[in-house]
Amino acid sequence: MDFDVDESAVEPPYPDGLPSPPDHWKKYPQNLFGNWTPDQVQRSKMLTACSDSQPCLIYNVEVKDDGHFDKAAGERTTTVTADNAQEFWEELQQPRPEGIRIRAFFVDNLSLNVLKMLGTTFNIEPFFFSSSANWIPSRYQEDAKADYGDHITVTLPFICSMRKPGTGPESISSVGSVTSQKHTSPMHEVSEIDTQAPLELTREILLQDLLAIHMVRTGESSTIISYHPISNVKKTSAKRLQSLVQRTGDSVYWSKLFAKSRDPTFVFLAILWYALYAWDETFEALYRHINKLESEVLRTNDINLTRELHKVQAYLLHYQQLLQDFHKSVDFVKNTPNPAMECGKDEDDSAKLLKGEADNLLSEISRLEGHRTVLSDRLKNVMKLAFATVNIEESRDMKNLTKASMRDSAAMKQVC
Repeated sequence: MDFDVDESAVEPPYPDGLPSPPDHWKKYPQNLFGNWTPDQVQRSKMLTACSDSQPCLIYNVEVKDDGHFDKAAGERTTTVTADNAQEFWEELQQPRPEGIRIRAFFVDNLSLNVLKMLGTTFNIEPFFFSSSANWIPSRYQEDAKADYGDHITVTLPFICSMRKPGTGPESISSVGSVTSQKHTSPMHEVSEIDTQAPLELTREILLQDLLAIHMVRTGESSTIISYHPISNVKKTSAKRLQSLVQRTGDSVYWSKLFAKSRDPTFVFLAILWYALYAWDETFEALYRHINKLESEVLRTNDINLTRELHKVQAYLLHYQQLLQDFHKSVDFVKNTPNPAMECGKDEDDSAKLLKGEADNLLSEISRLEGHRTVLSDRLKNVMKLAFATVNIEESRDMKNLTKASMRDSAAMKQVC
């Protein structure tokens, strides 16, 4: 936000009364949000974070009115390049067939054209793209209209675990491989701790990942946009998240929920569970690593190990903040009812179901927070043990040195 900009001086891109040209999407975000000046857009990095060197891949999930998932739509992949961008735009403008409760777009290699087309078609507030591009935790509702719908956004950084290359099969939340680089030992001396960087453990690497979800909730057919950042380190791909969401349609538990309630927010909530599973694997990897550090301290009495202990402790403090953001995001979804759901007994039952599912997820997040606290306390205990062991060794060495000095002094007296 630039407080020096006079918003009253911002002119609309098209004069009143004149229709928008067919390619008006190219002027996004100014075509819909005139207060987003070119300078603000540039500083937000929302457009510069796009990829134009590779085709943009879009994977779909479609949920029917009866709660079943369309398998044919789940197998469809749309490839958008500079050559066929206009075709994709025309496809987006086609009326959506009846009977579709939700259509979701999972986007890999988000291109400038696709960003502008999605933003224009679904009237997406540019802050969704800017917060996603900059990995800013956020959650907000906008454009809420009673009996019609709203827009909700959750941008949620979280941590996932992957195996080091050559150490064994990848875990469920493993999403790729780190770009080729020389890995230093996790026991090496640490001069600077960057908690945004990957944390290298004994057998795994912990990476910061991102869920960036924008949902347009309406009474007829809702839309989900899932943004997947471009990074030198592999994150959760759009294809992977799409396949996991598609598989929730085969789950007996989730299928019953989708059949009982037509509220599209249940699919939004199901996506958030992915972050919880990734966190679970993260703490399992940390538990094994801390066990190894504890054994090393007991075996070697090496004071240099405290540097590694301090580094892991710094990451755990960072994870505390990320888990708090996770908790706030689920709370937000729980406490932001869908305006399109009219008042009535069925809708009240749906609201109770959604609250119950959100409470289940919040309970699991609290469990993770407790696990993080236990790991942090164990690290503190190991650090105390390391310092105590070193102090005992130094005290023993000093005692031996004193005895040696006394013997030398007695020997000198005898010589004299």
